[in-house]
Amino acid sequence: MRLPSATELGIRAPSWWETLLTLLITGAVLSALARVQAPTPAPRADALRYLDYSVNLLESGTFALSSPQPTAPGRANVPLYPGFLATGFTATHTTPTALRCYLATTTPTCPPVLGPAYGAQRALAALTILAIWRLGWHCLGTRSGAAWTAAAALISGQSQAFAGQLLTENLSMPLFALTTLALVRAGSGALGWSACAGVALGLLTLTRPEFLYLALAVAALALLRVPLAAGRTLRRRRLVAAAVLLTAGAMVVTPWLARNRTTFGDPALTVTYSGQVLAQRVQYNRMTTAELGAAFIYWLPDFGDSLALHWLPASSYRRLGFTTGSYYRAGLDYYDGLVQARGGTAAATAALVHDDVLSQPLKHVLVTLALAWRGLFVGKLWGLCGLLAFAVVLARGGAPRSMLVRVSAPAWFMLALYAAVSVCVPRYAVCLVPTFALALGHCANGLTWPRSRR
Repeated sequence: MRLPSATELGIRAPSWWETLLTLLITGAVLSALARVQAPTPAPRADALRYLDYSVNLLESGTFALSSPQPTAPGRANVPLYPGFLATGFTATHTTPTALRCYLATTTPTCPPVLGPAYGAQRALAALTILAIWRLGWHCLGTRSGAAWTAAAALISGQSQAFAGQLLTENLSMPLFALTTLALVRAGSGALGWSACAGVALGLLTLTRPEFLYLALAVAALALLRVPLAAGRTLRRRRLVAAAVLLTAGAMVVTPWLARNRTTFGDPALTVTYSGQVLAQRVQYNRMTTAELGAAFIYWLPDFGDSLALHWLPASSYRRLGFTTGSYYRAGLDYYDGLVQARGGTAAATAALVHDDVLSQPLKHVLVTLALAWRGLFVGKLWGLCGLLAFAVVLARGGAPRSMLVRVSAPAWFMLALYAAVSVCVPRYAVCLVPTFALALGHCANGLTWPRSRR
């Protein structure tokens, strides 16, 4: 069954001035928040990695890390976010020498050349909120519902928090919000939105490689819907929509795959990335039964560790954090040792899958549920409120539940994937922001639904 279009539901599309006004208000709010927030910390950890890629792109036009050799092409990561940074630095005439200061030191003595990048990322944050506002308009059908949805997304603090850091979430958040909106609109048969969904999924894949699995799942679902259509006309329409989506996505990703095929002999998106992430994840499969139970308390946002401290024995939660002796720390060194023992990254990853996942599937599933619980709380208490709002909409049933389940399916797919193959910290689950914002917007709008949907 296809999703009805906004016209069929009697929902007026927002005018251009309403869209522009929302974008301007959102931009003004984000700019004001940036002025009162704490100073932006110097780039560290993953941010330094992306900055390193961008510096080498500026200097030599090569996508590479400085170690072992800045002129040797690499593919440890996908290229879109470093390319975004390099383009911005080129536009602002920022020199590689000034940027290399940040790679060499974490002290605040480097020249303040990152401001334009943070400004561009605030603009992307505004576009994220705009896409979520448009999603709220389409799903809730009223101006007030859209406003509440956008306000909920702003209150989450995720867009403005990442805008002050050099992290891929600055691209993945707006692209995922756009993907969600495009898939909802494409469900009503609009070919333009099918193309938009394909492009957005392709760009997501080039931002974080795990989104390739979402793209494949969406493509498979689009093709599976073709033979299920009632009537030749509908089948033909669905086939064309699926072809448009697949073609658009392939056009975005193919140049990177072709580059890797030409340079490295195979078209894989990245190397080492998946193995490193999985090596950290499988450490949690060593959790005891007591630790599995404690995780659902300890990983509650803000107050979970305090509850565990007062209610549970230390042995049940001390390895669930990020300090020395934790499962997280153990995973950092596990992969390097496995690569040496197995003689390569491919063999090491295969060993992880066989020895740590397939050999104990039930345990892996149970730990996946616990890690998904941790990932739910994006924005800490905001995520908890969003989860409760989502549960309220589900309990109410009817058209709101049907729409919310369909809209949120990509986000839940990604949460399950992250929990199955990574440590699934809330940062990874920012894809839940549109879902929770929509649920909160619906509840704040008085738990009403357009009469034409009943």
